[in-house]
Amino acid sequence: MFKFLTFVAVALIGSSGVALNAQKSTGPASGALIVDGGAAGKSIRRRFVELAGGSQARIAVFVTGPSALRFGRSDTILNPDWSRDRREWTEYEEYLKDWLGVDDLRILHTRDRAVANSEAFIQPLKTATGAYFIAGNAGRYADAYLGTRTQQELKGFLDRGGIIFGSSAGAIIQGSFLVRGNPEKPLLMAPGRTVGFGFLTNVAINPHVTSAQRDAELVNVIDQYPNVLGIGIEDDAALLVRGDAFEVLGTGRVAIYDNIRRNGSWFYWLRSGDEFNLATWNKIDGNVQGDRVVRLELRRFLIPIAVVVLLIWPPWRIARKAGYSGLHQVVSCVPIANWLWLALAEWPIQRQRKRAA
Repeated sequence: MFKFLTFVAVALIGSSGVALNAQKSTGPASGALIVDGGAAGKSIRRRFVELAGGSQARIAVFVTGPSALRFGRSDTILNPDWSRDRREWTEYEEYLKDWLGVDDLRILHTRDRAVANSEAFIQPLKTATGAYFIAGNAGRYADAYLGTRTQQELKGFLDRGGIIFGSSAGAIIQGSFLVRGNPEKPLLMAPGRTVGFGFLTNVAINPHVTSAQRDAELVNVIDQYPNVLGIGIEDDAALLVRGDAFEVLGTGRVAIYDNIRRNGSWFYWLRSGDEFNLATWNKIDGNVQGDRVVRLELRRFLIPIAVVVLLIWPPWRIARKAGYSGLHQVVSCVPIANWLWLALAEWPIQRQRKRAA
């Protein structure tokens, strides 16, 4: 019986440990993501191209996010819906090649989901080594590509070891939860428009977190969706995500929102070079506050288990020594009642002594 109780106690502790350490968020199993806060600075672009193959990189650029964009020193205006025979497209392609420092680049855009489901549209992704999603509105990316062959091919692209770089809206769409997903109305959580590509599961990305004074926005998201990790990214910062961990790149900061209040704040900051575990929602190098939270959670599980074991095992041992067996030993495992029963009942060993006398 002691072995049985020990097994039960270990099983309970083990199961509580599994619950405590259950996967919370995930990154891509293969490939990598760069999730940028908005500036897409030179050092971050260089890292993207380096990971995509350097001088041999083949880049696919998605420009569906904006309704119109400006580029170059003369602020040339380009509407992504314009015909591809306009000179602005040629100029924009040359601008992107220079901006990224690559020679092989294809621009992809459609607002037609039938096109997004076509083999011809996804063909450039099959040979690309890197994909870049520009700024704009994440809802436009979702409207065009969510649930299509393009999204499936992007997942396959990661599975083949590709790297996806997204800035601003291109960062938001990489998460599973979209903020500002309605391009026609500036709602933080737009009904029916909160689903992203999910390259990062149980994650909401909020770029421009300081420059746009958005530091409190994700508090609302995680309050309503506590299983979602909020990540706010300053303009000059980015995440390099590999597997279930990321490193902070750039000179800016990254805010973590995990629905735990620390020193009066509902988020805390990571800085350049810091690493974070998406599976456990903890800073990898041993965030003291994070460790304290883990210890508190362990205490919540282990103290009740220890109390139950202490209430069961001693009376069971007493009942066994007193001569009880079978069903009586089972009764001795009922907390509180076991002590009362042992105190009031006549023990078998007492009856034996009376008969012997």
